[in-house]
Amino acid sequence: MLDGWPPEVQRLFESNAVTTVGFAANDIDVKKFEISGIAIDRGTLFDLQPWCEAEMGENRSVEQGWRVGLKRAAWCVLDFEMDKTSTVASSNWEREELTSAQVEYAAMDVWVALRLYQRLASVYAEPLD
Repeated sequence: MLDGWPPEVQRLFESNAVTTVGFAANDIDVKKFEISGIAIDRGTLFDLQPWCEAEMGENRSVEQGWRVGLKRAAWCVLDFEMDKTSTVASSNWEREELTSAQVEYAAMDVWVALRLYQRLASVYAEPLD
C-alpha cells in the first residue's frame, strides 16, 4: 500500500499554477486532502456543479435544495451519456488495488469534469489574479 502521496502528485495539487476542477468539490473534499497531507490551493479549485446548474437553468431547483448530478450535467451540457452503474459506484473503493471497472469509472468522472471545465470556464470562471 502506498504510504502518503507521491511528491509529484502533492506538488500538482498544491501548486498555484495548476487549475484543479471537480464536481461538487467542496470544503469537505479539501479537508480530506488536508488530512492526507495535501494543502490544496483553494484559489485554483473550481467546483463545476454550480456552473452546470446555471448553464442548465436549474437555479430554482437549487434554491429548493436539489442539486444536479454529474451524469445529468454530462448529458445536458456535453450531450454525453455516462455509464454510472450502481454496481461499480457502490463497490469497495478502499481496496488496495482497484478493479479495472473502478479505474474506468473514476477516469470517466475525471474526463467529464475536464470537458465540463473546458466548455464552461469562459463563461463562469473568474480570472485568477
